[in-house]
Amino acid sequence: MTHNACFVACFALLVVSTAQGDLRVTTLPPPLHLYVEIDPSLIALHDEDPVARENAVLRLGAFGDEASVRILEQVLIDPEPRVREAAVFALADAGGESAARVLAFALHDEDPGVREEVVYALGEIGGESAFRLLHRALAYEEGSVRESAFRLLAEIETRRAAQTRP
Repeated sequence: MTHNACFVACFALLVVSTAQGDLRVTTLPPPLHLYVEIDPSLIALHDEDPVARENAVLRLGAFGDEASVRILEQVLIDPEPRVREAAVFALADAGGESAARVLAFALHDEDPGVREEVVYALGEIGGESAFRLLHRALAYEEGSVRESAFRLLAEIETRRAAQTRP
């Protein structure tokens, strides 16, 4: 274990250099410090650069476990839409009912691109929670979200019908 990873793992504190060269101390939410031990580049989740945060979010999504889903849920409040879209994409990769429940929050995102990405993510995840949320998306005023939800629900119904055939 490197010195930096040990520091992060032991104290869950991180000293970050800002773009202006200042140092600031931030805490890593549990269990993020455990992931930083495995992949130190995940420290970029706290970077000021949205591209760095976006890339770190996508790497975190590869873990696909409950703890990473909890961290991705926190990312859904990032000020940058591209980072929130990456979190939605990563949640789709993680899959499962817990990821679908987290995506329910993102269906109300202020950015239409994020909302549309949520619909696609729910279609990819499948399951009962995703199915119910896609039904809710049919009531959205936004045409692209509604149309995507309709198309994905039709695909899910087709898959279900194919699975029940003898």
